Amino acid sequence: MVIPTRGRRPERLRAAVEALAAQEGLGRDELEVIVAADPGAAVPAARTVHADAPASAAAKRNLAWPLAEAPLVAFTDDDCVPAPGWAAALLAVHERRPTAFVQGRTLPDPAEAEDLWGLAVTQWIERDSPWQETCNIAYPRELLERLGGFDEGYGELGGEDTDLGQRALQSGAAKVYEPRALVWHAVEQRRFRAALREAFRTRDQPQVLARFPHLRRELVLNLFYRAEHARLALALAGAATRRPAIAVLAATPYVELHLRHYRLSPLSVMRASTHLPVRAAVDAIETAVVFSRGARRGVVAL
Repeated sequence: MVIPTRGRRPERLRAAVEALAAQEGLGRDELEVIVAADPGAAVPAARTVHADAPASAAAKRNLAWPLAEAPLVAFTDDDCVPAPGWAAALLAVHERRPTAFVQGRTLPDPAEAEDLWGLAVTQWIERDSPWQETCNIAYPRELLERLGGFDEGYGELGGEDTDLGQRALQSGAAKVYEPRALVWHAVEQRRFRAALREAFRTRDQPQVLARFPHLRRELVLNLFYRAEHARLALALAGAATRRPAIAVLAATPYVELHLRHYRLSPLSVMRASTHLPVRAAVDAIETAVVFSRGARRGVVAL
């Protein structure tokens, strides 16, 4: 079990480690936890390996997984809490399909559901995801060795998890989606300034698409990285017509998506209306960043 961390979420990392220590259906020595951290990062009681310098998540995972002794190496993140039966569900699949890699189900942490509004970010994975997210995935050690682990060339902008999973599939490895292997993902509520900073550092999807063009079919309309980007583009196109009726109709899908996590009360609707332009600004920047990176690689994506 490998968790990379920068040490900026000590309370969340502690919750993850405690959840792993409380896993059900396993013997005492069946689950080994290795935390890979930046230099000087505070880590709760767990086996820890520190990078020599601040490193990407891919580099930290590559530092940790070769140290694992188990035949199955699972990955999650320092903002995730595995459910009690998570590890046992992964191992059950491994026993049936020892050469396959396994992706589990990821949902927002129910303890933080009230924070799921505005600029909050979290993770939903309720199907076999082509993006192979490392918040909840496990690989046979032999497969990791054969593939050479994660490609560290993706750096801090992400995409190395998709890359590894796609290379695994191309090598002939089978994949199993196991919904019983459940991880609760943190709900991170963000201020506008933080959301803007993160928008400029959004996931490097064009690099992934350049290497694996078949993944374009997983985009919204084969073009948009996120549904928010597609609906915002429709809203902007409607506004460009300068016809109020068309503009309202075109904006409705984006507004509806924005309102989904707000309560139906006057105060909540008022709050949502003030947040809408902020949300649109963040989505617009994300869309522009994805397009710009794609243009540099000859990939059209938004």
